[in-house]
Amino acid sequence: CTTVTDNMKVESLLSESLKAKLRTLGVQYVRNLDDEADASSPEFFNSWQRCFSPSPDTPFDTLLHEKNGLHRNYCVLPYSERNRKRVQEITWAPAFHQHPRLGPVLFNSIMTRHGSWLDGHPVFDSFPFKERPYH
Repeated sequence: CTTVTDNMKVESLLSESLKAKLRTLGVQYVRNLDDEADASSPEFFNSWQRCFSPSPDTPFDTLLHEKNGLHRNYCVLPYSERNRKRVQEITWAPAFHQHPRLGPVLFNSIMTRHGSWLDGHPVFDSFPFKERPYH
């Protein structure tokens, strides 16, 4: 599902300091992925194997090496949380893009990739934002 909004209206509601920060830094999207071995856990959301691996037999270290070489605005980091092996995918992107008629416009997925997106979820609502699948 894609949320469609009037980006010009949203941009007009942002403070000048926030817009300046977004122009300078862009946005960072973080996705926490579980190991497929934890698929039966109620805390499971999606696995790094399903997202990245061309085959279930791809070794974890090979996958990390291949993914981290994609481009400079992307990295994949292994980490453990709640005694589970997880992967954190981090992507950086500009928040404003040049429109041929309108000039620079706010274009991003901040709201659909913010931890609050899972508020009310039966499992993830109780997690701090940084531990949710998206934040």
